[in-house]
Amino acid sequence: LYYVPECLRTKKMYKMSVKSDGHALCYIPEELRTKELCELSIQNNGFVLYHVPEEYRTKELCELAVQQYGNSLWHVPDKYKTKELYELAVKQDGNIVNYVPEEYRTKKLYELAVQSNGLALDYIPEELKTKELCELAVKNNGYAIYYIPEELKTEELYKTLVKKDGDS
Repeated sequence: LYYVPECLRTKKMYKMSVKSDGHALCYIPEELRTKELCELSIQNNGFVLYHVPEEYRTKELCELAVQQYGNSLWHVPDKYKTKELYELAVKQDGNIVNYVPEEYRTKKLYELAVQSNGLALDYIPEELKTKELCELAVKNNGYAIYYIPEELKTEELYKTLVKKDGDS
């Protein structure tokens, strides 16, 4: 769409474009972005939520965007930010756990975070790091070993690490 001269762009072309590449939404003038085009775009690429006009950002559309691309959370209106939405975002990118409000941080959320990205262990308070959580983190990413308290670094944990990353 970027390379198509404006005089040749049509509604049909816009629709084809966002169906094949959701990011094409950013090349459609804001006044021509319809609810349908925005929905098609998000179905294809959750990253483009920030190009969707506020009036089209429904709870369902925001959930779909975050499910595909966790960092779309930053473009979700506050009224739709729920415990479940934060969980969806953390499943996509464990590092988002660092930005989840305190009242939504649970054992389950921390588990989702390290399953998604073992390095998210860095954002979990020391007193909440358990043997099981640390093991999950290392199974996901061997470098998580750097964020594990010394007292939880056991022979069993190092075996898990070596199984995961043979050269560790």
